[in-house]
Amino acid sequence: IIAGVISPDRGHIIIDGHSHFRLNPAQAIKYGIASVYQDLALVDCRDVPTNIFLGQEIMSHRFFIDKRRMTDESGRLLADLKIDIPEMRNPVGVLSGGQRQGVAVARAVHQGGRLILFDEPTAAMGVRESEKTLKLIKRLGRAGYAVMVISHNLHHVFALSERICVLSRGELKGDFATCSTSPEEIIKIITGVEDEETQYQARS
Repeated sequence: IIAGVISPDRGHIIIDGHSHFRLNPAQAIKYGIASVYQDLALVDCRDVPTNIFLGQEIMSHRFFIDKRRMTDESGRLLADLKIDIPEMRNPVGVLSGGQRQGVAVARAVHQGGRLILFDEPTAAMGVRESEKTLKLIKRLGRAGYAVMVISHNLHHVFALSERICVLSRGELKGDFATCSTSPEEIIKIITGVEDEETQYQARS
């Protein structure tokens, strides 16, 4: 909904004080909302600069893609984000999971993202690559980006977050400051145990 992919049933999205019932993907990007999807949505057969500038290519003489400028700007962007990809001309399909995640993040930042959404960012990653991805997300937060992470990995959620929202079947079940809750409390809400305890106490 926030990324503009589907329409909400009700409610409003408020951006910079302006209320919207729904957004489309182009509007979301215009307002600085960028997404890093679980499958990363990369073109595996193309190189790093092509993926970072996908849909926003730099043109030269109106009809030609300026690959040199795209490569130079990609290198500066990756360096600013402290993402290490030694050979940017390789197809992204041969990169490691962490490097591919980095390319997707660089594209989101290049799109002008102020709010960056991560959908299960460490899914199918090993421990070492997951740690690199978590560090990258933390760096984005320290750099002033707003970051929203959708994850079932509570260890990662508590390592990254300042605020935790629990959603179940389209409903908000809880909204907590991370420092004021615990994994046990969040698990109770996710599994519905807390609701059962409340109903039991009410009957008693």
